[in-house]
Amino acid sequence: TVEPLDVLWRAVCRSPLGFVEFCDGNYEAADQAWTQMREEAELVGWKDFLEDRSEPDHVEVLLLLGDLERARRVLQHLEWRGRTLSRQWIDATLPRARALILAAEGDVATALAELAAAPEVPTLPFERARLLLIKGQLERRVNRKLVAKESLAEALAIFEQLGAPAVVEERDLGTQAREEDRQGRSSRARPDFHARFHATGKQYRYTVWNHPAMNPLLRGQAWHVPVKLNFRAMKHAAKLFVGKHDFRSLATNRGQ
Repeated sequence: TVEPLDVLWRAVCRSPLGFVEFCDGNYEAADQAWTQMREEAELVGWKDFLEDRSEPDHVEVLLLLGDLERARRVLQHLEWRGRTLSRQWIDATLPRARALILAAEGDVATALAELAAAPEVPTLPFERARLLLIKGQLERRVNRKLVAKESLAEALAIFEQLGAPAVVEERDLGTQAREEDRQGRSSRARPDFHARFHATGKQYRYTVWNHPAMNPLLRGQAWHVPVKLNFRAMKHAAKLFVGKHDFRSLATNRGQ
């Protein structure tokens, strides 16, 4: 016999457990916690578990795990909850969940339109920052550098104001915002300027997504490496590149 009170407390505990696993990058564990929570709630006939707010994050986790179909089902349940009982947290997070799925389906334009039309809920600034973060990443994906700069900078400011340095560090928001700022500043070059012959230096930045499933927001922007990386060997090899080196053998015109 299942005691409803026991199920309640198990479900109550699994909801934040899933969020902790999600923040720590343990996506499989987060999915397991939230899936078990909903299965237990269904045992006692709870279709709308009022204490739970995990669906938007569960959508993101499932997309990171490459399970688009399950992500769609979770989104449908979230939309049903919003229609059944209006809640501010759903108003604030539903556009982000919809946009993530649209982007995973390849419809970035509609995803950005969904985010642009999202209502701003002043009482939930953390969710506003997360929405702006996704918006900025998608804007970068379609090469809208100036608006991406604004979205990422606003997200960074909110996260810092809320005292969430872990989010800033994990998402590398400071670097993204500064990069968009540099790319957003431009001026007209003189008529005889040549991008190759007048360059004083070059910077290369390579992004690797190290996970079994590719992040849909980084498709075309990162190298997907599904196997575990040997960071010790990588750090050892990286030391060989420090300092000045002669790379003329790699140049197209070896006389340069």
